[in-house]
Amino acid sequence: MGLPIFPKRSSFYFIFVGLRELGVFGRKKIVVERGYCRNFGGVSSALVLDDSDSCSNGESSGEYEPIVPIISRKRLHRCKELGLCSVVLRVYKSLSWEVARDIRFERAMERYGLFESITAFKMLVHIFAYVGMRMEMYALLKDIVFYFQKAGFELDKLLPHLLNSPNNAKISAFVVDVLIKVFAANKMLENGVNAYFYAKKRGLRLSNFSCNFLLKCLAEASRRELLRALFEEMKQFGPSPTVYTYTIMVSFYCTHKVDIEEAANIMEEMITRGISPSVVTHSVYIHGLCRAGCVGCALNFIRDLRHRNQLLNAYCYNAVIHGLCEKGEVVEAMNLFEEMKSCGVPPDVYSYSILIDGFSKCGNVEKGLCLIEEMEDRSIKPSLISYSSLLDGLCRSGLKETSINLFYKLEEFGYKHDRGAYHILINGLCLQGDLVSAHKLLEEMIIKNLTPNIFTLNSIVNGYCSEGHIMEALHLIDETRGQGVIPNLHTYNAVINGLCKEGNSEKALEVIPLMLKMNILPGVVNYSTLINGFAKQLNFRKAFLLFTRTLKVGVTPDRTMYTIIINMLCTMGKVNEAYKLFREMGFEGLNHDNISYTSIIAGFCRVGDMNKALGLFEDMKRREILPSGVTYTCLIDGFCKVNRIDMANWLLDEMRRQNVCPDKVTYTILIRAYFRLGQVGRANELFDQMKKEGIVSSDLFKDERRKIGGS
Repeated sequence: MGLPIFPKRSSFYFIFVGLRELGVFGRKKIVVERGYCRNFGGVSSALVLDDSDSCSNGESSGEYEPIVPIISRKRLHRCKELGLCSVVLRVYKSLSWEVARDIRFERAMERYGLFESITAFKMLVHIFAYVGMRMEMYALLKDIVFYFQKAGFELDKLLPHLLNSPNNAKISAFVVDVLIKVFAANKMLENGVNAYFYAKKRGLRLSNFSCNFLLKCLAEASRRELLRALFEEMKQFGPSPTVYTYTIMVSFYCTHKVDIEEAANIMEEMITRGISPSVVTHSVYIHGLCRAGCVGCALNFIRDLRHRNQLLNAYCYNAVIHGLCEKGEVVEAMNLFEEMKSCGVPPDVYSYSILIDGFSKCGNVEKGLCLIEEMEDRSIKPSLISYSSLLDGLCRSGLKETSINLFYKLEEFGYKHDRGAYHILINGLCLQGDLVSAHKLLEEMIIKNLTPNIFTLNSIVNGYCSEGHIMEALHLIDETRGQGVIPNLHTYNAVINGLCKEGNSEKALEVIPLMLKMNILPGVVNYSTLINGFAKQLNFRKAFLLFTRTLKVGVTPDRTMYTIIINMLCTMGKVNEAYKLFREMGFEGLNHDNISYTSIIAGFCRVGDMNKALGLFEDMKRREILPSGVTYTCLIDGFCKVNRIDMANWLLDEMRRQNVCPDKVTYTILIRAYFRLGQVGRANELFDQMKKEGIVSSDLFKDERRKIGGS
């Protein structure tokens, strides 16, 4: 809603005139002296210096009242006992925020109504604006804005009633600057942009500070269109973009749905306009290149900057070192690390931590330990993250005792174990099958008031279930529930999978009611595991009943579930039904993968329909889904069964052309086919090839020949 102009004969009108004459609104200046103002004026000035409140009843008579031109100093009262005029007068004389904050806009609205409230607060804002008290302006404007938002008023119509006449454009621009910050900081981004355009229309010159802040908030909220629009307007109408403005834009395109091409265009435009990128701009752009997977380009960019003697920092190098480690190129990452030091850029704790993590993941824990020692020599204290990475590497390498010793030594070094460190060691112990030690660590976590997270719980539950200790897993789930760790679908799926592996799918099915009792709705992963369990037990009837039940309870089958059913149908010889389901997957928007293709190809090979199998194989390649060794082996087996040894040989050659290595099963199928056809020489050649490739050891060579060939 709009705000009408305040009546000219009201008391606020005379206060406004008095303040204007004193300079607050553009005429005489106020002399500011530590906490109070000295001023000189006429009759209107006398009014603003009077402590009385002629409109304390909240209404304006509309009549001119006599004004006594005598200035009397009255004792200051608390503002909550006074009216709006008194508040304005007290603030004007003292510039005290303590006085101004005693009345809230909502309370003023309740007592005095909209006209007087907005006028009084406008005066307060302009008083503080005149002496540059930005924080006080921000608090007052925020109070007004929040009330308007709560009341459902149109915020965009607020601005004209907060600005002064065009004669004092500097103060008006200052008010808009602060209002834009209020809007931006409180996620009212459209209102902030509208305030910018309103100021532009009135010819006000806004500051880079407010516009850059609005731009930054738009970027953080991923408001791409508004961000771009404001940026273009700033370039054309001002305030002219600074290096910080351009850095905000580069950062946006390097972090939010990375568009490295647009980021590069902005970098180029920046240089064209004669604005030199800062080291922050360079580091943001380098991070963007790495996020986009262009680690090589980022490396070249860094070396080009160094060649041109541009500023670089550890943050720039760390991004590329991390990118190289993520690609497994730890040697190249280490070379860049050494290059960084030789160029006078000191590595920080993050530089070392990235490398330690990289070497630990590739199993080179010795190098990780060397880097820890180097950090200590350089007086760089390794972080807990540095040690956690090393701990993870030791666990991956099977160095259980060393990892446990390091874990407890960390406390001696002054580190307090966090949840992450415990999880790494517990997970490592579970992978090595030491469930007793893992459980002890879990209990230690709880004693030290570190609540385990769901990942820690799932690690131990998976370990117990893979070892066949299902009851221990269920007991642990109940125990940790008391500590506030709520099991999820994957927790119970480990139990279901463990029971199914033991051939106890019926018992696994009983877990579903247990989940429902806990208000955990079984998902597609749980049902898929159960269906697969019944299928492996050849209990196809139960598997199909469960599949039907899945559909009835509203669980949408995923690619894994479809593939399990396709395999089951193929095993039963119902290949045509399996093919219908295979096609249905596509209609449901589920993209086929190597496993689903291999399953249906194996089904057609099993029934000897090699034309259909080969057609699916070709379709698979057209869709750029790479066949695996299993895919080729199924086809070779199928062609051997129909005595098409020529096609089997062609597929073997095709495997080698595609760098897919034949395994023992592949060779065994072909050798048996050659023996069956009486081509013993060719069978012997394949035996020799297997030996050459190391598939069969020398000791087992004769045994394999005797077993397969009978000689």
